[in-house]
Amino acid sequence: MSANVRIIVLFVLHIVGIIGFCLSQYQSLFVKITPIHLVIISVVLFWENTTLDWKFLLFFIVCFALGFGAEVLGVNKHLIFGNYTYSSVLGYSFMGVPCVIGLLWVSTTYACNQISMTLFPHTQWISILAAALLMTGFDFMIEPFAVKYGLWSWQNGIIPDLNYYSWFGVGLIVSILYHKVFGNKSNAISSYFLLTQIVFFIVLKKF
Repeated sequence: MSANVRIIVLFVLHIVGIIGFCLSQYQSLFVKITPIHLVIISVVLFWENTTLDWKFLLFFIVCFALGFGAEVLGVNKHLIFGNYTYSSVLGYSFMGVPCVIGLLWVSTTYACNQISMTLFPHTQWISILAAALLMTGFDFMIEPFAVKYGLWSWQNGIIPDLNYYSWFGVGLIVSILYHKVFGNKSNAISSYFLLTQIVFFIVLKKF
């Protein structure tokens, strides 16, 4: 699958998603298929790595474990992010955390670091900081959508500042991992992966 085809797939999926969420009669269906959507766009993002070289596998496994582990502590011990719980909407869970959330950590880390390396190709520490900030900003956009449609919920309905500080902290750790494993390897559609989702969240915020 070429880069152009993957870009078109990302735009089509998110345009269809916007239409589905904007039509009240289809909202519940589109909420239910959210985990399928997340898996598909992650596969599209990682398509260039389908050779499954050891660097990609190492990054995927360790990043998944770190992100998922942080979420387990968050859900069960109310540490790191605050007091929150996931619903059953996102599919199969382990220790209260949907497995697709681990995948979301991997794809978000991957895409944000790809973009930050493009912006700051010659200064690694700035690139890592920028990626962590991008990840935190991305979560800032996701949270209202996720709460509104029941993907997860916060105690008393309040998203604590701790959540965003922790996203930045964990984002730093997984971004350092990314740089240690991949270096300057590029993926042509990482920016589109984030752009289509940002447009998706901006549009739905208006409805």
